[in-house]
Amino acid sequence: MLPEEYSKAITLAGRTKNVDLAAELFSDAIDASLRNACLYNALMSAYMYNGLIEKAVSVFEDLKQDFNCKPTIVTYNILLSVFGRFLLVDHMETVLQAIDDSYLSYTITTYNTAIAAYVTAWMWDKMERMYQSMVEGPIKPDTDTLLLMLRGYAYSSNLEKMEKTYDQIKEMVNDRQTPLIRTMIDAYTKSCHLDRVRKVEALMKLIPEDDYRACLNVRLIRMYAQEGLIEAMEGLISKAFQHNTVVTAVGVMRSIISSYFKSNEVDRLAGFIRQAENAGWRLCRSLYHCKMVMYGQQNRLEEMHGVLDEMENFRFGRTKKTFFILYKGYSNIGRRLEAETVIGMMWKHGYGNPEDACVSPRRLSTAGCPRDLSLAGEELLVGDYSFSSRGETERPRAKNCRQAIPSPLWGDGTSAGFVARGRRIAGRRFLLPTQGEGSRQRFQFASLHSAVDGKGYREVVLEAYNDIDD
Repeated sequence: MLPEEYSKAITLAGRTKNVDLAAELFSDAIDASLRNACLYNALMSAYMYNGLIEKAVSVFEDLKQDFNCKPTIVTYNILLSVFGRFLLVDHMETVLQAIDDSYLSYTITTYNTAIAAYVTAWMWDKMERMYQSMVEGPIKPDTDTLLLMLRGYAYSSNLEKMEKTYDQIKEMVNDRQTPLIRTMIDAYTKSCHLDRVRKVEALMKLIPEDDYRACLNVRLIRMYAQEGLIEAMEGLISKAFQHNTVVTAVGVMRSIISSYFKSNEVDRLAGFIRQAENAGWRLCRSLYHCKMVMYGQQNRLEEMHGVLDEMENFRFGRTKKTFFILYKGYSNIGRRLEAETVIGMMWKHGYGNPEDACVSPRRLSTAGCPRDLSLAGEELLVGDYSFSSRGETERPRAKNCRQAIPSPLWGDGTSAGFVARGRRIAGRRFLLPTQGEGSRQRFQFASLHSAVDGKGYREVVLEAYNDIDD
């Protein structure tokens, strides 16, 4: 047999994943003194095809030690492919340097193999430099080169060059490159291109309707949500539910609720949340907060308050923002009693007072306060509007993270209790009565701070803020 015949037989054995047969054929050829570079190349290809990178490199080392033949550009191209498939870019660049040192000329395969490796490794600058050196040299890009560059530009979101490359091979891509079309669509969905919806819809027509891809569908949902196209977004959401697609990205969910919020479609949002709950999609507190805000804007207060139960069903606790949404919902339509009750709940949970809230002292003393404890001693310094007290309490030491502590008494005998957090306690803001001009009564916002010292005593300081009218 001739060396070329052995080479074809070795290659065929490698394609059928019979590596042992390929090695045996190579040994037979060497024993028959048919030493030729094509035999080494065929065995390297067989090992490369089966992922045996170490054996492929070992064959290359044997070739360099053989005095009867030496590596050719085909040998180096195979080695480039071996390293490129495993993202061994440093080794691949060493091979490229070896080609230059051997005074061998690059072939179209050399360029395409190197570009493919750079695309796979997401090294866009090196990919572009290799392509430019190809354009400027004697070997010009072919269709495979342009397909690789198109994929690289799509992955790197370089839309301008992607579109120019697409125009050169548009017919081939539209006919046979569905995966590449999906990659281009993905690039548009992640971009801020002004005309991205039209371009995406034009490319979507080239993909068969039954060719569903969950990841692409989710990206399209987010794109339509960002563009405020609710009808198209809901159509894709329905398709995702039909294919049992589960969305786990919080960013996608927030884009959806933002779209509903901008369009003031609270009923659609409520329907989507029910479907998402049943389908196991990633839920977040923002879903329910948005629904509460929209119910509050439409004065649907019962439904707004009912969202709290939905949050509890999915173990979403009430945060400061939750209470603030309730407060704004009630205060915006003048339901002051409910609004002040929410403020009391905020103090009870340690969230403080809404910045724009103004509450009368009578209601503040009873809104959501825990059981009060009396102080052993009191001292009121009217001049600087500060209140301090030092004495033993019923519970001298704070033993847990939340504990009721004493509070000063109002003139009418009522008190404003509050909940403590930790050893240093940032407490309730409330109003200090002061003397206004003439017979007019005025008030001040104040904040109560407390701490427990080493002897078990509690010190309370009341700091005054700006005046407001009652």
